[in-house]
Amino acid sequence: MNNMHRLLIAGVVASYGLAGCGASGGTSSPNPPNVAPVSNNVLQFAVGTANLYGTPNAGLNVVATYRQPAGSQDPGGSGTLVNTISLSVPAALPAPAGTGKGPGGDCLSTVLTGAATSEVGGKSMTSTSQSPQAAGAPTTTFGQSGGVFGLGIEPFNYQGPASNAACGGAGSPGVPYTFVPYPVPLYAGDFAGTAANSFVPWGGPPQFDVAGNGQSIVGNPNYQKGVSGAELGIDVFAGVTPAAGGYTLNVTIPTTTAGAPSTSQTYTLNTPTSLGTATAPALTFDGTGGGTLAFTLPTGATEAVVQVVDYGPSTATPPGISCASANANGASQGTPLYYSLEATATGTLTLTDKLGPQGTWSICPGDEVVVQTVGADYPLAELAYTKSAGTPNPAYTGANGASGAGDNITISAAACGQVPAAAGATAACPDSLPLLKQKTLASILSRH
Repeated sequence: MNNMHRLLIAGVVASYGLAGCGASGGTSSPNPPNVAPVSNNVLQFAVGTANLYGTPNAGLNVVATYRQPAGSQDPGGSGTLVNTISLSVPAALPAPAGTGKGPGGDCLSTVLTGAATSEVGGKSMTSTSQSPQAAGAPTTTFGQSGGVFGLGIEPFNYQGPASNAACGGAGSPGVPYTFVPYPVPLYAGDFAGTAANSFVPWGGPPQFDVAGNGQSIVGNPNYQKGVSGAELGIDVFAGVTPAAGGYTLNVTIPTTTAGAPSTSQTYTLNTPTSLGTATAPALTFDGTGGGTLAFTLPTGATEAVVQVVDYGPSTATPPGISCASANANGASQGTPLYYSLEATATGTLTLTDKLGPQGTWSICPGDEVVVQTVGADYPLAELAYTKSAGTPNPAYTGANGASGAGDNITISAAACGQVPAAAGATAACPDSLPLLKQKTLASILSRH
């Protein structure tokens, strides 16, 4: 079960455990039974290096969980539905300053494109208060949408009655800014064009079987529209130097009274350690809906998740000739299908045939399929809620992280191939690389 879905069905805001606290923007809420005080929530935090597409130390990897404790109404569920965070780093944040709206239309967030103007040259990524804000509210990295939840730093904050007034009154009070996790990496610039290797970290079957039936949840009416799999909690900040020193994540829960509760965790990165370059394995179609991939585990990684994302038939292909039009993906290319394979050693990986929505083929002739490898030296796959549900403090560091050498990640360049008409290797994509293209950007960052 993915982080956002758990967060939604739990229906529990940590401030419920505080007299007079509001769920968002000062809206008071009753105190339900068996809810532990917010002070009992468990915050875990570590950082490490990110090797991006063959460039070591190209960004900062952040690993965080913030969960309800044992004995609460939802042990292991997200600690809050709204919080304000800051992330302090030992090296100055790079220029140029970020611009534009963040996820969900949060005009106060620059997280997609860079640090806010007021943060460049400083050593802290900050947020804008969730309290009602008029025009002139400060622009920050995380804005009002970004917070830390059961898994990762994400734009899942609930909106208050006037929390987004600075954006012209946009937003819907009482719902998250978005149900979609941050793209990877952050601070990367133009996700509609220049960041061709960027991706949305959804995990899908077979490794992340959210519905428990071996099928993609895309189009499944039991899940919020826009939720395409298990949220993986990958937060990488491109261009932020993973320097040795102390890093601190601070979490504050907005309240209607003075003295808002807060907590923090500090991680000391002693010796930044870069993992080897990851490569995307080539996909060979089996002719019946699946395929095989010849995988190589990156040097220094203890595990990897290979992402196979089906974007449907190319725009260069007449609509309707691909069997993808028979499932939730469709010829419109509006909803990519996510499949994930975990590996702990070099070898051949198999994508089975019928992982698609309602048991349809996983991939189909004519579809454009993007393959990307994410390697790590910490339990990346095990942190997802399909593995760690009900656990307030899942293991979040590997041997390197425990020794101060960081929770490190390596991400391959994306490889796009078109599925052949019969069994065989994929061919070059006739369309432009479909990752986060302009025509899919709106649906990717939308909250509905």
